[in-house]
Amino acid sequence: MHPRKFASIVSIAPGAIKTPIKKSAWDTPEAEANLLKLIPAKRVGDVEDIAKAAV
Repeated sequence: MHPRKFASIVSIAPGAIKTPIKKSAWDTPEAEANLLKLIPAKRVGDVEDIAKAAV
């Protein structure tokens, strides 16, 4: 018999995060309201949210 080999895989797959590249998606109240319709948590994340998860 061959010993079993396991791989541990960790990933972070954030949704909408407030970064300059997607600023138009949340820059105005109307744009943010449209974006929030697509997010179950009804919240746009901050960069710090992802940084905390990565460390």
